[in-house]
Amino acid sequence: MRYETFYGFLKIRFNELKLHKYIFKEVFKRYNLNLYGLDDFLSEFEIYKIKNTEDVGKEILKAEKRVKSKK
Repeated sequence: MRYETFYGFLKIRFNELKLHKYIFKEVFKRYNLNLYGLDDFLSEFEIYKIKNTEDVGKEILKAEKRVKSKK
């Protein structure tokens, strides 16, 4: 359910740019079945800063650092 909600949000936000599939794939590769890790990550993931595929990797790394610094 969490992944469905996340994917739906991405599709609405990035449908014209076709980034939603790329972002979802990258996040899914990292958090496959780790739903607690996914929740922590999504709380720090600043999706509004993403404009292209290069930004995806940068924002994922930044969000992961913020999650680690909170623990």
